[in-house]
Amino acid sequence: MVLFMSDKNSSNAMWGGRFASGPDAIMEAINASIGFDKRMAAQDIAGSIAHSAMLAKQNIITDSYHISNIDSLIDKKQKIKNILKLQMVWLILYLEVWDMVELWFLH
Repeated sequence: MVLFMSDKNSSNAMWGGRFASGPDAIMEAINASIGFDKRMAAQDIAGSIAHSAMLAKQNIITDSYHISNIDSLIDKKQKIKNILKLQMVWLILYLEVWDMVELWFLH
């Protein structure tokens, strides 16, 4: 099995030609929705909280299990917010560094 490719004409999107083949079609399909999933995270969590409330109201799950679900979902929501903030900080830093490099080369 060939893992590394020296032929630059056979690159693939994910690895830039370092491996003989790209990701499986199923992985490309899953990864295609990541941007959408990130934008919908808050709505997904709100829907999960509402669903948990409905299950508790119908006595399908206990109130204590419902409360633990809410605590877990709120924790996940905060973690997602922190990740998105960190990604934004890195993007801003990257753009600032890029601007400095560009200015350095232009002057």
